[in-house]
Amino acid sequence: MFIVLSVVVLIFLMLFGPRNRHNFIGTVYRQLLQVYNFVSTFVYRIVSLLEQTWIGQCIGSRLHWIVYEKNPLVQLFYLGLMITSFFILMIAVLPRIPNPYLSPLHFYILPFVVTSPFLWFTVASQSDPGRVTKDNLDSMLSMWQYDYVLYDPKECRTCKTKKPPRSKHCSICKCCVAVLDHHCVWINNCVGYNNYRYFMLFLLTTGIYCVYFGYLSMRTLQHLIDVKQLRSYRATEFQIWTFILQSEPLVGALCLFAYFSALVVFGFMIHCLILVSSGVTQNESFKWDDIRYALKQGPLDISQSVLDFHSRKIQNPKQSSNHAITQITDLKQLRNIYDMGVRRNLMQMLFPKPLHKTQ
Repeated sequence: MFIVLSVVVLIFLMLFGPRNRHNFIGTVYRQLLQVYNFVSTFVYRIVSLLEQTWIGQCIGSRLHWIVYEKNPLVQLFYLGLMITSFFILMIAVLPRIPNPYLSPLHFYILPFVVTSPFLWFTVASQSDPGRVTKDNLDSMLSMWQYDYVLYDPKECRTCKTKKPPRSKHCSICKCCVAVLDHHCVWINNCVGYNNYRYFMLFLLTTGIYCVYFGYLSMRTLQHLIDVKQLRSYRATEFQIWTFILQSEPLVGALCLFAYFSALVVFGFMIHCLILVSSGVTQNESFKWDDIRYALKQGPLDISQSVLDFHSRKIQNPKQSSNHAITQITDLKQLRNIYDMGVRRNLMQMLFPKPLHKTQ
């Protein structure tokens, strides 16, 4: 059970750690990163001592690939968890169906629940997140406006092209992505303008997979309690369930892992939906958090023309000749110009307009 809980906690930190910079979760995540960085630095130093040999060069290249390059290791970890849970279901749960709690109908439901997350995992992994190219750059520049707080007109130092508003360069994918939310190691791909819907379907189907497996295993445990007539003994419900979990470790581990994982997956999905409905990406939420944190330390300098733009006095800061520096003390003095309202924000995520190529 300790292993099950450890895996769930690790998944939770991998999902929520980078998105909570200034609270306890973020602190734990940073501490784990420091340990990881210490270990990787230590290994690098050892490798550097051996770099003159072919063994050192081989280890060094593999280590660089693991840490800094796009690789499928976490994808394989995800597939391993999914396949292992399905294997446990096959050998420990399905032979006990049907029973008074589970009808044969589940044999027809199961194939759809099992194949759906693998389908959307593949689609999300292989889809184009909205890479910025010279062909679609003009289209992206016309779709969004610079807000001069989170985004300013500038060139990407790596891609050597102009960065559209809401885009960000991904050092792992080695490209700029339109409306970049984050780079997801679970699908080994960026989540951006073009594939956010596929990512949400991946989360939804994975969550349903976990809930369904948890339900099947829990009902099977209830059936086993009846078969073993455990309620005929003088024992509390807690004692009965503790006993059945210990006597059926595979079914018990699957039940706990599935339900805990479902909480994490659906919790992250709700978090994503809240951001999307607010017209904010994960990347932008980091920036707003940094501004909010900086304002707690004191006033921030800003151009008067930008402030007038955010207060809707002008349509574009370039229209103003007043570029004097003023200060803001409250985040309410700025606005998220990319928030179009809950309905339009969600529709843009579900049905993004095509990024047309320049004619």
